[in-house]
Amino acid sequence: MTGPASRPTPAHGGQDHGPKSHVTGLDHQSSGITRLRPTGEYGFAMKQLYRGLAYLIAAGVALQAAAIAYAVFALFDWVSAGGTIDKALIETDSPQIGGIIGFNLHGLVGIFIMPLLALMLVICSFFAKISRGIIWAVIVFAATVVQALVGLFSHEVAGLGWLHGVGALILFGCAITAAMRVKRTAKTETVATESGTPAPVS
Repeated sequence: MTGPASRPTPAHGGQDHGPKSHVTGLDHQSSGITRLRPTGEYGFAMKQLYRGLAYLIAAGVALQAAAIAYAVFALFDWVSAGGTIDKALIETDSPQIGGIIGFNLHGLVGIFIMPLLALMLVICSFFAKISRGIIWAVIVFAATVVQALVGLFSHEVAGLGWLHGVGALILFGCAITAAMRVKRTAKTETVATESGTPAPVS
């Protein structure tokens, strides 16, 4: 009587560990659970970069508020001490103007650095594979652009300054929410891995 067919022995004395996916980071475990999200150092690094950029944008909003507050109070002190200011002096960007450092810092960060960070966040979101990460990155980018434009036009229409202040709060909240998506995604992946259900991808 012929016995049951035996499995072929791998060449060179190797051991056969069963079928394994050829896609990086996807292994068929004995429990039948398959991770469908990016794993390893690359996936972790991209998520941390996403979170870091989002927190930098939030910190940038706080820096903006601090810079403009210092600028206004320093300008008041300078005028109270006898300093005079007019359009010609403002256009020269003279360092003798009280609080000029705060005004310049506010403009530099708001017009150049913040939009750049927001754009980097959008690009990073396509690689980080965070749940709703792309959506929130786009929201942060849009809020940043609108905030910069409102700030520029506020020099012509002072009433827009009210919207500029409210926009800063909205941008801060959106940036914090985007950063928190990383932690929520990690929890979702853990639950999905334990249950065998694929975690949602944005």
